[in-house]
Amino acid sequence: MVYDLRGREVARPQLRPGTLVIAINEGPGTYLVAIRTEERTFVEKIVAQ
Repeated sequence: MVYDLRGREVARPQLRPGTLVIAINEGPGTYLVAIRTEERTFVEKIVAQ
């Protein structure tokens, strides 16, 4: 299952097989998100407005 940052399940996530997604809650409204595919890795800090 895949969830958005508000904890709601995403019905049809557009992720290819082999994709790893990790989201870490760093505090109120702040998340550190890492996405790893076969080709590359993305790390992004998201702050809710």
